[in-house]
Amino acid sequence: MNLFDVKFSAIKGAPNILYLDDQANVITEQQFEEDLKAGYRAAMILIPVSNAVQIQVAMMTPYHKDHYQLDFGFVVANYNEYLRRQNADILNVNEDEFYMGEIEYA
Repeated sequence: MNLFDVKFSAIKGAPNILYLDDQANVITEQQFEEDLKAGYRAAMILIPVSNAVQIQVAMMTPYHKDHYQLDFGFVVANYNEYLRRQNADILNVNEDEFYMGEIEYA
């Protein structure tokens, strides 16, 4: 797993990002931004697929930045739960198959 930091302003408005809440449900970019502004930690997962194509997921967590570190294990499990619900098990990710970072509000 490779770690990076990303500013929300750098990804805001990008049409190819899947936004998930902390229950693995799809949410809007606006809902995501509101939770990020409120101080909740969020992660970005980049999953290489093939020929420079990648899946980009922005995921909210229940962890407030003033009290908790980002739990990357939670993020992976939550993303795999989303895939299970979509019957897309073939795309389940393992820790060595993706890049993950923390999204900061800016």
